[in-house]
Amino acid sequence: FPKTWGFLRYHYGDRDYVTHPFLAVNPVNGDNDSDYTYSRVNMGLTWDVGAKLEGEVNFGYQWKNYENSRDRFGNGYDEKDTWIAETMVNYVMDPTTTVTLNIVRAVRDRRSGTSEYYIDTGIGLNGQKIFFSKFIAMAGASYNNNDYEESPGPQDREDDNYRFNVGLDYCIQDW
Repeated sequence: FPKTWGFLRYHYGDRDYVTHPFLAVNPVNGDNDSDYTYSRVNMGLTWDVGAKLEGEVNFGYQWKNYENSRDRFGNGYDEKDTWIAETMVNYVMDPTTTVTLNIVRAVRDRRSGTSEYYIDTGIGLNGQKIFFSKFIAMAGASYNNNDYEESPGPQDREDDNYRFNVGLDYCIQDW
């Protein structure tokens, strides 16, 4: 379609945490921190088909490889291979009103010195309305599930997070 294109993306990254050897018990250092490299492949569609619908549907797979085998408590770092998503679709109802749908799935580390992580899966719906040419009213809601089940020890849990937001912006400058 016009103004629509598919993509295949490859990302490579390196996370190097600052260590904290000053901790009296179980200090975090270069031998036990959660430094890692990752590779990510994403594919999807991006489009801007006109005045009404625009966005990106983006799904992929991520591989995380840890530099160290154990965290400061002796728990092993697991290689985290899983599917991921970052999708956003905007529906422009009229020149002053936009509704946005967001979908996300990602692996998130809890701290730099532990092997603890969670899978963040969520969906959100937000809207904004421009009025009197300088004001923007916003409202939205989202739900995220944070699954900590793969963490070691008594921290195993699953959190359901509900967020609601309202806001008002005033545009001081025209731009």
